[in-house]
Amino acid sequence: MALSACKSDNCEEEIKVSVIKAEGPSTVKINKQITYKVTFGVDNLCGDFGYFQKTESGNTYSFAVYARYLGCTCTQTYNIVETDLRFVTPDTGTYYFRFEQDSGKYVVDTLRVTL
Repeated sequence: MALSACKSDNCEEEIKVSVIKAEGPSTVKINKQITYKVTFGVDNLCGDFGYFQKTESGNTYSFAVYARYLGCTCTQTYNIVETDLRFVTPDTGTYYFRFEQDSGKYVVDTLRVTL
C-alpha cells in the first residue's frame, strides 16, 4: 500500500477527470427529470465526485467532471466512482449529451424529448 501527499498546501484540490461511461434514457416526456449514471476514475482513495461543469450550444450539452481530492495522505489505489447527473428537459426535440474524456474525446448520448 503506497501513501502520497496531495499537490496543494491545504490538502484539497479539484481536477478534471475523464468519463469512462455515461448511461441514461433514450426518450423522455417534456419537463421530466432524467438521471444519467456517470462513471469516472480517481487516482487515489482521497478522490471523489466534485462537480459537473456544463456548457451548451443549441441542443448539445457538454459536461466536464471534476473530482475533489480531500486529504494530505492518500492510499494510491485507482478507484472507480459513479455519480448521478440530474437534468430536466426544457423542450421537445433531440438533445445530445457529451461527457468529456481525455484528448478531446467524448462519450456521447442522444435523448429524444416528446410531449
